[in-house]
Amino acid sequence: MVLEPIALELLSASIPEHEVRIVDLRMETQPLSHFLEKFNPDIVGVTGVTAQHNLMLDIINTSKAHGAFTVAGGSHASFAYQRFSQLDAAIVGEGEGSFSKLIAALNNNSPLEEVPNLRIHKGEEWVFTTHAVLDEWPWPKRDLVEGNKYTIFGKDVLMIEATRGCPHRCKFCVTPRLFSGRYRVRPVKEVVNYIASMPQPIVLFPDPDFLASPKYAWSLIEELKKSGLKKKLMIMARSDEIIAEPKLIQEFAKVGLLTVFIGYEGINQAALDKFAKDNAVSNNEQVMSILDECGVISLGSIIVDPSWKLEDFKEAREYSRKLRSDVTLFSVLTPFPGTDISSEYAIIEDFSKFDLIHAVTKTSLPPAQFQEEFQKLSRATISDHMIKLGMKLMKQGLLCVIPKAVFGLVRYVRRLSYVNI
Repeated sequence: MVLEPIALELLSASIPEHEVRIVDLRMETQPLSHFLEKFNPDIVGVTGVTAQHNLMLDIINTSKAHGAFTVAGGSHASFAYQRFSQLDAAIVGEGEGSFSKLIAALNNNSPLEEVPNLRIHKGEEWVFTTHAVLDEWPWPKRDLVEGNKYTIFGKDVLMIEATRGCPHRCKFCVTPRLFSGRYRVRPVKEVVNYIASMPQPIVLFPDPDFLASPKYAWSLIEELKKSGLKKKLMIMARSDEIIAEPKLIQEFAKVGLLTVFIGYEGINQAALDKFAKDNAVSNNEQVMSILDECGVISLGSIIVDPSWKLEDFKEAREYSRKLRSDVTLFSVLTPFPGTDISSEYAIIEDFSKFDLIHAVTKTSLPPAQFQEEFQKLSRATISDHMIKLGMKLMKQGLLCVIPKAVFGLVRYVRRLSYVNI
């Protein structure tokens, strides 16, 4: 999958009175310097995840050398801004409201200290501005990237937020702090109308917990039924939410639900409790019967703890078979900046290894053996349920993408490289 830079589209929409360019460096053949010279921006903003720290650093340094004011945001910059020596300011948390106020302050030569939710770099120190809850949440400005091709399963994909935040407090997740503990939703009619106005056949909701409000999900389903839209929909949800509302998934499937990404996380109850997942392992084990009945594809993830020994890897292999998820992915427990677990582990690797497939903390097994066992586990589980996955893809009219999907999975297994955009 190649997904659009929705964060930059939202930020661009928050300042409609200004001239903006979005440069998606994944899609461009020209270096950043080409765009800096061509557009000559006053301000350059950058976002990225922790594994992209070095790329973000290079963008900031290059833009600063060009004479631009530099600002960073997103999950990584919100909590690791101190690591960017050439950065002028960082926005902590939701960006649109603070970004529009920052641009206005720079345009009017007003004190940046009056802009909320900023970390301002002055000399060798960082100045904190006041924290404020801002509700600005525009619709993405997609025309700035309309020349790029964003796809999933080989088909054009649209990303749209219907909800923001998460009511849960999993220790490995940065979402609660990033959104100040809030959870909010867009009006369902506006969401459906927006989707209807776009041509993409697949709609991916990047919302961390799409079913956190069953009432909202039911309202959206009813609105989708009224609209008559024929789209494939992809969401993220928890197993306990699906177990509690099986009828909701059945009706959601009728209006186009294609995939559900589920964070199974733990291979036993002790692991779930350690991560403060606030869920029962029995829910994980029961949820597939509901999704299979509805023909919905399950994408699941399990966290590999650095403390695992050989018997734990064996247990994880057996557990993944028991789950029967169509696709099971494994990620190494990683203490990202801003997470509750970030204070519990000593980091032994640089940010470039924060890609969820490398251990960045001390492991019980020798590091090389841990990585070998992780690779073996990933290779073994990728093909477990390929036939079932193929049947669901065929039912969804997506069977034609299987060769490409298989090639992508093989490449993933062989390279074991993970990029989260």
